[in-house]
Amino acid sequence: MTISELRVTGGPLVRPANGAWQSLLVLSILSAITGVILQVRSAAKQVEAALQYPDRGRKKGHAMESSQLPPTQEPLNLYRLAQFLEVAEQLSFTRAARKLHITQQALSTSVRRLEKELGVTLFERTTRRVALTRAGRTLRDGSRTLLMVSREVRVQTRQAGAPQPLI
Repeated sequence: MTISELRVTGGPLVRPANGAWQSLLVLSILSAITGVILQVRSAAKQVEAALQYPDRGRKKGHAMESSQLPPTQEPLNLYRLAQFLEVAEQLSFTRAARKLHITQQALSTSVRRLEKELGVTLFERTTRRVALTRAGRTLRDGSRTLLMVSREVRVQTRQAGAPQPLI
């Protein structure tokens, strides 16, 4: 499938009008990533609530309903997301900080803030090793696409705002 063709879920192949495919692509990717983030947040809140109050809100043998814990709806900070992605790819705060030209402490603080915003732990940290958690792997996979799309939107916006030559 080419980038100008999008398959509508359960429907026929659609060829959007000129230029509209970018908007559709961005919206569908953002929608998918938002869905994943909301699922991760919801699952983390359920686990946290279950650990904090093991007998509250559920009958014996029944899991807590996801609708009982509303997920946070703030958009992700793209700068923090890019920093997280660098750590996820390097699997080292030291190497990622060096590559990003920031201190390791600043990078660690940024990732901790992202974890707090999402309500999940993204990395399992030891003194010698960093490993992605399941939530971290989910965010890594989605953030690559989100950052790529945000860069493309930025380029298109600049091109649209550039002065057009007079003919």
